[in-house]
Amino acid sequence: MEAYPLGLSGWVRNRFNGDVEALIAGPPDAVESLCAACWRGPSQSRVTRVFVEEAGEAELALPGVKSGFHQMPTR
Repeated sequence: MEAYPLGLSGWVRNRFNGDVEALIAGPPDAVESLCAACWRGPSQSRVTRVFVEEAGEAELALPGVKSGFHQMPTR
């Protein structure tokens, strides 16, 4: 996973509609690097768009966001 070597925290999950959703926390340059990697995606994926939105304090305060990077269940 790309997030580990960058020292990022947060989570990622697949959506039932085929989208992928993530909440990423860490140094701005590392977050930007991971966002750029999202355009590549896994070898079997087809990335057509990437939306980036700054998270608010409430999202960043959720349990687990600051303790490593996790894969969450599909939603």
